[in-house]
Amino acid sequence: MKIIAALFLAVLAAGPGRAELASFDGESVTYARDGTVYRGSLEPLMDGSPSWRPIYTAPGTIESVSCLPPSYRRCLVISVEAGLRRLKEIDSGTGKEVGGGFTLESEDIRADWYDDKTIMLVSDAVPGSRGREGGAPKLVQLWERGTPVLEAQTILRTPPGSTDLKPIFDLSTGGIFYSATYRDGDGTAQTYHFGWQHNLVMPGGPPGSLFQDFFQARAIVLLKASWPVRSGTVPPGGLAAYPMGALMAPGRVTAGERAFEPPAGYGVEAARGGRDRLYIHLR
Repeated sequence: MKIIAALFLAVLAAGPGRAELASFDGESVTYARDGTVYRGSLEPLMDGSPSWRPIYTAPGTIESVSCLPPSYRRCLVISVEAGLRRLKEIDSGTGKEVGGGFTLESEDIRADWYDDKTIMLVSDAVPGSRGREGGAPKLVQLWERGTPVLEAQTILRTPPGSTDLKPIFDLSTGGIFYSATYRDGDGTAQTYHFGWQHNLVMPGGPPGSLFQDFFQARAIVLLKASWPVRSGTVPPGGLAAYPMGALMAPGRVTAGERAFEPPAGYGVEAARGGRDRLYIHLR
């Protein structure tokens, strides 16, 4: 890990959004609060004097924003409008929806990018997505722009009783990574990683570890139980990492590493990977 930077609550509070709706898009930070998406340069934020500009406003409450690297101009926005969730592809440069872009309305939607013309979609808009037992959607599907959502290709089906399924895309200095997180029938957090061949791999490590983000070709997890690694033992509440190269290789090795332990009196709320820093929200 090259650089670890602690981004304290006081710094994040200066912005217009919540930490869980923040993403580090190159040299900028994208935030959402209520119905507006904001973007600001990273350097002023770290100096304690952030400057935010609105890039999109929705007629409802925004739940998630994901912008496509490397330009971060096209963004997937999911908002709650009139009791339904609505997915839109917006142009952050114009603040408007993209003509012919992704759009979907349903009760339950989660999405992230797969490439510049395809997204990973979790939604009850697709027949059979809830499984025979009903409940939350259990399919991750690839949906290509300009095609009917019913033609989306299923790449992952989670077990019966699972909830909170969320697809994750990351393009960083370490490569392109895809993941999906969910909770099993017992409420335990689970993570799958996969590549272009959709070779699903579930990492080792302590049960219930919460995936946070990718950073320098590593997955970052928040531990719920201690994890013995090469440099010692990372305690519960600390951040650990494992290299994606070793995990996705034929040996499927989860090589745990120490990433960060919060100082006394603080806990880790979330962690996000930037280009050369891991940003940690402490509470």
